[in-house]
Amino acid sequence: MDGGCVAMANFLDLLLAGNHEVKHLTVATNKHPFTISNYPTEITQITSVESVHINTDVKPLKAFLALFKKGSYNVSRFYSDEMNSLVKTALSNEKFDVVILESLFSTVYLASIRSYFKGKVYLRSHNIEFQIWEDITNNCGNWLKRKYFKRLTSDLKRYELDTIQQLDGILTISTADEQYYKQHLTAPVTTLPFTIAINNTLINDYIASNLFHVGGMDWEPNREAVERLIGLFPSIIKQHPKIELSLIGKGTDELVSNNSSIHAEGFIDDLEAHAVKTGILVSPISAGSGIRIKILEMMALGIPVITTKKGAQGIDYEGKKCLFIADTDEKIIQACVELSTNPSLRSELGTNAKNYISTYHSPTTVAEQLDEFLQSS
Repeated sequence: MDGGCVAMANFLDLLLAGNHEVKHLTVATNKHPFTISNYPTEITQITSVESVHINTDVKPLKAFLALFKKGSYNVSRFYSDEMNSLVKTALSNEKFDVVILESLFSTVYLASIRSYFKGKVYLRSHNIEFQIWEDITNNCGNWLKRKYFKRLTSDLKRYELDTIQQLDGILTISTADEQYYKQHLTAPVTTLPFTIAINNTLINDYIASNLFHVGGMDWEPNREAVERLIGLFPSIIKQHPKIELSLIGKGTDELVSNNSSIHAEGFIDDLEAHAVKTGILVSPISAGSGIRIKILEMMALGIPVITTKKGAQGIDYEGKKCLFIADTDEKIIQACVELSTNPSLRSELGTNAKNYISTYHSPTTVAEQLDEFLQSS
């Protein structure tokens, strides 16, 4: 459904590729429902999975009362007695060598895990959560909302820095996050990149020259990026009157625009084919940590990508000409016009991007890295 889910599925694939015996406990939410019939059969045949539904929706009263309590409201929303019981039962009834927590939000069960399990507990970290909220807070224009976000961020940072001290190691998804954690931990930290198998069945001839953005509107950094892009589009179309912009992802079909060249498309079933047919990914993101899964996926298709330094975080793009980096509004406009009018530049960027993914995000190489970490740490 989104980059986080894709990253979780990707990590599970890596574990199974190493012939590890895996039991998978998963939290289902209103945003991310779980249906066993949708769970890949090739995985259910070799692992066991159990799920608990938790209503993680923000509740105004609880959010307000959390201001007077210790801990992080962001994380506490993912706790349930039922899931806690499931964790305890699994650890009591079966023998495990390692427990891996996927994302900071699952660490809410760490105390129970430590009570029932004496082995090593690792965190698969998608990003440094409080850094995302620092960016969101800084970008917020409403002073009262910003003040509340600042408190949430402070609580989250305190929780995150305290919790990582209780772990036996961290598997980050980007080198930038690895460097941060190593400043605060003595436990092993290593980067385990998101892996992508190159799809060579889709041929990109770089004729398509329109713009698109991919991301659900239920994640604030995506919404900010889309609002920024919509605001810049009149300046782009002024220089290139025939250009069009597609907004793809959950909730984009609810956006309203007076510009007939902006198409809010909602969820797309075949994103890869649609991306190649459209042309250029534009992701003017200004908040976040970790790595943008959707950017990597588009690079694997040979899609030319325009993004910010924040959007390119975790990608070793320096000197490789695999991304078009544009941070200011003026440079984003310039990049959109330049790429949409220059097919040879689109081809160069797209080809370099595909080669980058083949070199640094190979499933075989990363699976070997994971095995080495689990056996040595």
